[in-house]
Amino acid sequence: MKMLLLVLASWMLTFNSPTGSVAGDNNTIHFTQADVLSDILDIAERENKLVLLDFTSDRCPPCRTMEKRVFTDRDVATYFNRNFISYKVNIAQKNGPALKKLYGVYALPTLICVTPQGRIITSKIGYTSKQGMMDMGRTAMNNRYF
Repeated sequence: MKMLLLVLASWMLTFNSPTGSVAGDNNTIHFTQADVLSDILDIAERENKLVLLDFTSDRCPPCRTMEKRVFTDRDVATYFNRNFISYKVNIAQKNGPALKKLYGVYALPTLICVTPQGRIITSKIGYTSKQGMMDMGRTAMNNRYF
């Protein structure tokens, strides 16, 4: 009976969390799905978190490398999942072209940390290492109220 309750609780967490993954799973950065950025900003406001915007495209080899090597690092994932709502923006799909223009993105990958109001705090252009991600996240957190 205890095992059944554990399985049921795990299943409920999986399908009820905003990112569709089990709470506490920090093996990768969780990217929240949404049709519009305002939904992401609203979640960040409610949870008192910042927003990580990951601008990417299907034709971006450095983006794929970051997905495999950087976003899956336990320390990076834990830090960003705890402090940020992460949102992947494909510049060729849905609201991607508009957000690319709004935030002045001209190269990929581009990572931008913003407040829940959408104000840019810090950004990185091009491939970013694990340490670079951690530095960017800490800079954003340290400057979130300026």
